[in-house]
Amino acid sequence: MTQVSDIMKTTSYTTLLACLLTCLSVLSSSASAEKPDTLAEGQAAFNAGNYSLSFSLWSALATQGDAEAQVFVGLSYDNGWGTQRSAQLARVWYQKAAKKNNTSGQFLLGLHFIQGNNAERAEGLMWLQRAADNGDSAAREFIEKGKKRGWFKSIKPATTPEQEQPASQTVALMQQAISNAQ
Repeated sequence: MTQVSDIMKTTSYTTLLACLLTCLSVLSSSASAEKPDTLAEGQAAFNAGNYSLSFSLWSALATQGDAEAQVFVGLSYDNGWGTQRSAQLARVWYQKAAKKNNTSGQFLLGLHFIQGNNAERAEGLMWLQRAADNGDSAAREFIEKGKKRGWFKSIKPATTPEQEQPASQTVALMQQAISNAQ
């Protein structure tokens, strides 16, 4: 039986490093291949009516930061599929996905907020517009229909975090950028 020390004596460190990198890349690609399978498994469980299993599979991915799974978890909370219904938790998961530029998350978060008070409605319109700008046709159609019907007339536009930045802070950042460039 060959010992590790015997292998190391006869094999160069470069060869060992190459083998190690190859093994890591194989493991990495198989780990990333699990994501679509888990999403698909969740969808299959959902289609079979096993909402608890689909929620469990999607939740595992969502907590790892997968935006698509976060949308599915939000939908599960919104509709009570495999978990207790909670509009508040649905918003949390939609927002996580929306902040990752997931258009479905942006659209669904926008729909949630558009039903609220004036401040929430402004945020809802902002998320709907962001989804439309990112190519979501349902968001674009919703906004067009809303404008034709006058749904948004009373909504004061929401400010983005960039717009809320005080002028003094903007000046300081510009001065810092100029000094760094010199």
